[in-house]
Amino acid sequence: MKDEFGKGQPRASDDFAREEQALLPARAVEAEARVPVGSWPTVTELRQELASQATIAGPQYINMITMYASNLVCIATVGHLGELELAAASMSISMYSILGQGVILSMVGALDTQASQAFGAHRFDQLGTIFQRTVSFCMVHCVPMNLMFAALPALLRAMGQQPALIHQVTQYLLAMIPTVYLHSIIRPTNRIMLAQRIAIPQACVGTITLIIHVPITYFAVKWFGLLGAAWAYNLTSAMMIVFMWSYVGLVGLGPRVWGVPSKNAFQGWGPFARLAYSSCAMKCIESWSFGSMVLWAGKLPHPDSAVAATGVVFSVYGFFFMSYGAGGMAICARVGNHLGAGDAHRARAAALVGLYLAPCIVLLTAILLVEPHCQSLLIRGFAGDSASPDLQARLRGLLHILAIMQAFDCVQALMQGVIQGAGRQSKGVLINLVSFYICGLPAAILLSFYFGWDVYGLVSGMALGSFIQAVCAGDHISEVQTA
Repeated sequence: MKDEFGKGQPRASDDFAREEQALLPARAVEAEARVPVGSWPTVTELRQELASQATIAGPQYINMITMYASNLVCIATVGHLGELELAAASMSISMYSILGQGVILSMVGALDTQASQAFGAHRFDQLGTIFQRTVSFCMVHCVPMNLMFAALPALLRAMGQQPALIHQVTQYLLAMIPTVYLHSIIRPTNRIMLAQRIAIPQACVGTITLIIHVPITYFAVKWFGLLGAAWAYNLTSAMMIVFMWSYVGLVGLGPRVWGVPSKNAFQGWGPFARLAYSSCAMKCIESWSFGSMVLWAGKLPHPDSAVAATGVVFSVYGFFFMSYGAGGMAICARVGNHLGAGDAHRARAAALVGLYLAPCIVLLTAILLVEPHCQSLLIRGFAGDSASPDLQARLRGLLHILAIMQAFDCVQALMQGVIQGAGRQSKGVLINLVSFYICGLPAAILLSFYFGWDVYGLVSGMALGSFIQAVCAGDHISEVQTA
């Protein structure tokens, strides 16, 4: 039996070799349609699969938290400069996260599919090419992202924002442009390692970088003002690449991460683009619909309180959703590995682990969201001690709705890992489009403005979208079974 580094018995037949060829990035990768399905996994197999996924999901969650905290450090440090600077930093980072970092992170979903299946098929020679193709693809798309950043001032003026705020936001976004290119390297590096079941080094690098990021940001803001925060983020992003690549080089993983420069990286962009754009659309449709909730909240009665409540509750939502996202990435890697190896039986086991684990995660998260003492800690942590009684009351009610919504989100996030690992992102696009833009977002607007549910209607409508999304995404468990 082969180990994960490809050593062991030779392949027995040309049929198996041809099966592996189907996994190469020259074609769309959907191996589950070509592999036989065995019996249902045993409890022992599920337990083993759970342990394997935990070794990926746990460190990846830490890595995601450190990336999230880096932005919070920038905002918290800039907050000492004044309200205008704080508003500019918050708006700039939100726009960068949605239009820059989020888009890159979503497009890397194509690498998740191809690299995890190539690794499972023991085609290690393909991993470097996939990585180079991903970096090149993301770099090309950085250009239109930068043009969008340059066009944002006109959009902000059309929305009636203050000229002083527009000027600060423009300067901050332009200073963040290097980070867009840096993350076109950071994200593929992280994900090519995850596809090979390597996660602990990224968590360590993220933690070390965050520790360094705090003093760098403090002194940069002290010396250079608002732009110092953006420059500090650029510097620590570059440091993250240095640390990660140093580790890869020291342990000899270079051939299976960046590989040997090859012209093949500039071939096969058609199938890769189909996966990348589908993955990007799948993720952005959802994230942009949630991001629009803050804009709609600004049109409600008492907009200051409504915007603050909506912003805080979705910040709490994002904090918990990262744990689901880390689990989904682990499932994606494991499903892709097993499908690449032609083992649909274990691919089903990987998918079922996510489905069975979801209730446990949902129960724990619900307790944290509805228990009064935990609610107080969350409100204090995200809204501060100065939150008004009205805001606190709104937040407590919204956290109860959020406890219901996260149950659906947990399921769909884990199942999207199955979708991505199987290379079926195009179906994920349709699911998210129907769930949020046909059902969730219209329901949120109707409940808030027509039925007078105020900010509770916004969150309830998005909860409906998450419910529909979870039901549709769960159907992919049976797709892996019947393929």
